[in-house]
Amino acid sequence: MRPEKNFSQTDANARSLTQKGITVGVVTNPAANRGHGRKVGLAVIDTLIGLETSHGIAIQDLTGTSAEDSLNRIRTSPLKLDALVVVGGDGMVSLGINAAMELGIPMGLVASGSGNDFARGLDLPVNRIETSVNGIIAALTTRTAVSVDLGHVISPEDKGKRVNRYYAGQLSCGVDAQINQDANVSHLPGGKLRYMVAAINDISHLKQYGYSINFIETNADGSEEHQGFDFDSPLLSVANSRFIGGGIELSPKSDVRDGLLDLIWTRWKPNAKQGLNLLRLAYRGEHLSSPVLGNELVTSVLIEESGTGDKPPIPMADGEKVGHLPLRVRVVPGALKMLVPPSVAAAWEEKSVQNEQRDDDE
Repeated sequence: MRPEKNFSQTDANARSLTQKGITVGVVTNPAANRGHGRKVGLAVIDTLIGLETSHGIAIQDLTGTSAEDSLNRIRTSPLKLDALVVVGGDGMVSLGINAAMELGIPMGLVASGSGNDFARGLDLPVNRIETSVNGIIAALTTRTAVSVDLGHVISPEDKGKRVNRYYAGQLSCGVDAQINQDANVSHLPGGKLRYMVAAINDISHLKQYGYSINFIETNADGSEEHQGFDFDSPLLSVANSRFIGGGIELSPKSDVRDGLLDLIWTRWKPNAKQGLNLLRLAYRGEHLSSPVLGNELVTSVLIEESGTGDKPPIPMADGEKVGHLPLRVRVVPGALKMLVPPSVAAAWEEKSVQNEQRDDDE
């Protein structure tokens, strides 16, 4: 997928503070890392404001007292926004992509949270604030963005009234969701440590959750077919990008530009030793070779409770609770324009050309 060289969706509606300027909304997370998130956010905002005049960029701090308040401030901004920049981890990614999709504007990310899994999957800087800000400035001034896929989750029983949201990383429905929830309430320092301790504990006490799934599978030749089955499993994930849990490469085959989601589940309940070995392999992205795991490329999937086994936990997406099952998930190809520096866009373009040549050779 080739990088977009203009913000066509936003140019027509731009109400800039300067004749050729760009109006950018910035949202930070005041609660992240015991208040450290706001400190980082203010540093980012100060840096961006310092570049307003020289780069023709008008900055609006739209940070609210909660995620809901921030989303409302984005929606009611007195100026039409040309782009949105979020500062924080995957929870801020969740807020940002849903706001950007609603307004039809590109999004930039300063990854400074505890997980940063979406940024890691995009090869964006992680916890390198100055590098991230400079990259966003370069993207804004050159109007460089790349289009990435998103997952879209709705509640099927009411056509999306209960649940209707996008996600960038992975929809976790089993032990992966439970690990996320346990890590979120942990008092341990450091995101990776919280995830690792939660993962070891939950994998050592695996449950068998009961699922019923129906999905559209994409075959190697590009054809599609419907599949469906009931099963009991500790793990069920619908991945758009590769990482989860602060660096666990649960879905190493995922590509945010392929128009597909990766469905991953366990075929049977591994014992504690097997489960911990899978976790070890997952940190290296080598676990899919295990016969314990099932993996399918899909474009949509309906997930329900089967009524057997243990009741599944509340699914999580980008580190945030989504809502109870049933849920219908589909991929939205090229849904989001991500602000990236020209060097990153060029690297993506080169990789896309290489993949196309490889596919032609095969």
